[in-house]
Amino acid sequence: MRRIAFALLWLVALAVPAAAQGYRLESAEGRFVAHMPGQPKYEAVPISNGQFTLHQWLWDNASVAYLVSYIDYAPGHVAQNGLQTVLNNFTKGLHNGRIPVSEREITFAGVPCRDVVVRTKDGFILRQRHMMVGDRGYIWNYVGAPGTETSPNVQEYFESLQLTP
Repeated sequence: MRRIAFALLWLVALAVPAAAQGYRLESAEGRFVAHMPGQPKYEAVPISNGQFTLHQWLWDNASVAYLVSYIDYAPGHVAQNGLQTVLNNFTKGLHNGRIPVSEREITFAGVPCRDVVVRTKDGFILRQRHMMVGDRGYIWNYVGAPGTETSPNVQEYFESLQLTP
């Protein structure tokens, strides 16, 4: 009986995403704070032949991934293209090669934002929020098993982003 109980506890533990509050990520340059399950790895990724740099922090394990990133576009990018067009392009990029599940226009930290959920080809759920503050795009992602994208820990992660002066 103990073996069965232990096995059930183990299965439940594997099914629940890791809590998002384990590590406080602060980026002075990115002007944000976020809480992640553990210490993420930072990577600077050149975009558009090095014209832009995507700054990203990733924490993952075999079953889940949390990613916070930002990118600075050229001054005037949002004014020239329009905020909704820029947000639409983020959303469109997320949909490429994936199955749409949901999309909501929300306000986060007083800023228009998108909360988008897609299913990946390998059956995972990818939930992303993206927003623009001036000409800086903030993107944060969660990847995990279907049904975990709205769990309390994942919701806490998405709500943890704080913009700093």
